[in-house]
Parts: sequence; structure tokens; C-alpha cells
Amino acid sequence: MAAEAISSDGNNAQILVVRIMLLALLLACGKGAPTAPSTAPAPDAGPGWVVLYREDFESLAAPRATWQADTFPDDGPYSDNGAYFHAKGIVPPKAFRATVPFGTSGWLTAESYTRSDGAAFAERFAVVADPASPKNHVLRIASPAHTDATVIRPSQPLPARYRISLRIGFADFGDGVALNGYKGGETAEPWLPDDATTQNGFYWLAILDSMPRPHNNVWIHHHRKVVLDSDNNVPPWMEIWDGAAFHPDGRHPLMSTAARRLTARPSTRAAPSTPRASPTGSCSATRTRTSTSAACSTTTCSSRCGDSAQPSIVAER
Repeated sequence: MAAEAISSDGNNAQILVVRIMLLALLLACGKGAPTAPSTAPAPDAGPGWVVLYREDFESLAAPRATWQADTFPDDGPYSDNGAYFHAKGIVPPKAFRATVPFGTSGWLTAESYTRSDGAAFAERFAVVADPASPKNHVLRIASPAHTDATVIRPSQPLPARYRISLRIGFADFGDGVALNGYKGGETAEPWLPDDATTQNGFYWLAILDSMPRPHNNVWIHHHRKVVLDSDNNVPPWMEIWDGAAFHPDGRHPLMSTAARRLTARPSTRAAPSTPRASPTGSCSATRTRTSTSAACSTTTCSSRCGDSAQPSIVAER
């Protein structure tokens, strides 16, 4: 699971995760099934989906993280130091990564990226009081700089069949107006010469065909398979339904996309046709419940900004 941002706010963009659950499909024969924690139902409980892992952040202590110099993981031609950028003479900037497992048996992993030497991991990953109910706790994922990123993913590849359930809300990643949450002057360089302030978004949930971790925006567009994301855009390149008609509007959209691997030249610009989305109101005031079911090798629940919910994994037997 992961929610990776397209671009993020220079003023501590964030999103809150309340709960994450992973449900995996366990076949009756039990072959190839992941090992379930002791809280899972007994093997003779009969067929059906069972929760393998769950995280509600009520007793989670923030993991200790150490920043390491980015060695630019070789994740294909569109990775930060990949062949696509080499051909353009683009050199990845000096950066740092921190990768830490957390949760029961370390079933989840947080990976953060920053270009700031001496950055505080706690500013990017923190368990805080739930703004909807202070008695509860949630995970806050934040991006102090627009080039920061944090991804939350399962530590092991997903099984052939699975379900993922999570609650995420209180996103603060721009508004589709004026500077769109930025200070002004931010760009997408070195990867693209674009003005970053025209888009400010993140993934609520993304299923990828490769290891989910922070990368440039070109890379994610070539590896995402199923996504739920928001991309505040100005001037608007999409239309939103207001209950009566579609209107040009890039404020707080909620988009769902399923796609095959791209083969054409990568681009972050809009397609000739105008994408349309349903309105969601203000992301900063809406809690979103998300679930998905698909067959895929890995999944991501990361974000380059961040208030979030409670993750869990369920299995069917």
C-alpha cells in the first residue's frame, strides 16, 4: 500500500492515516499462504476472508530512523538515475533516504526521501491524536518540502489474491487555486522543466508492478496499475460534476484509475481529452474510506504528505 505524491506543498503538506488492514486470500490447501499472526482465526475456521495484519496506531511507537545517502535504486529506465534521464543528460540531485519497518512483525515499511541534510524523520512520520476523535491516534505523513516523499508499503509482496482496507483523511495538499499550496517558484526539475505549482497531489492508494518507494513522477506513471489519487490543478485541466453538469475545476478531485504499463513517451501533461471526476468537497475536512481487490505482486500506500488511517490485510481461506 502506498500513497505517493505527485508534488507537494512547500508548507508541510500532510495527510492522516487512521487504519490499515490487509486481507489475503488463503486457499483451502494452504499452499503459498503468508504466515498469519497469532490473532488470526484457527485453520479449521472454514472458508472465507480473514484479517492477516491490522494497524490502528493506538500503541505504535514512532520507529527510529537513520538517514542514508541516496544510492539511487536501479528500478528501471525511469528511476532517478535511469537510462531515460541519462539520455537527457539529467543527473539526480544529492538526496537522503530512511527506511524503517513497523507494525506487528514489521509487516509495514515506511520509506522517506528528502534533499535536506539533517532532516527530522519525525516531521515526516508521526503518530498523533485523531483530529476527528482525539481519543484515537492516527499516522500523520508530511512533506515539509515539495521534493520530499514518504511511502508506506507492505514489507512483503502481496499474495496472488488479497484485499486492502484503510481509512485516510484530512489531506492538505493544495487547493487548486492561485499558488495551490506552494510558496511560489517551485519546479519539477531536474526531471522536468515544468512549473510544480500547477499540480499538487498525492496517492491515497496505489497498486504498483514494482517496489513502492519515493521516485520522480515519470517513474510512478510507468508503474502504477490501480490508483486512487487527488491532484489539485490550476489552471484546471479536468472537469468535475456538480450534480447537474461538468465544469472545469481542479479543486480537490478524487480520481480512480486502472492502467497498463505505458509504452509511449512519458509526460505529466494532460491528455487531449478532458478527464472528469466526481466532487469530494474539501479533502482537508473529509475522511475517506478506501478498499481494493486485485491480483498484483506489490502494493503501495505511501504519501508525500500526510494525515492517514489504519491498515490491515485480510485473507480468504
